[in-house]
Amino acid sequence: MLGWAVSHSEASLLTTGLAAEEEGRRWASTEPVYDYVHGAAERFATKDSIEILRPLAA
Repeated sequence: MLGWAVSHSEASLLTTGLAAEEEGRRWASTEPVYDYVHGAAERFATKDSIEILRPLAA
């Protein structure tokens, strides 16, 4: 059903988030490896609505 929020754990390339973004759905992803998220963030470089939080602990 359209309008549902999407959640995805261990997102690595953020493919699910990108698909949700293109469908206009709200989404959240978690990924324990910050380098994966940092690399995948390039897929969202043109999107103003994306917020990537840095890890709490190094």
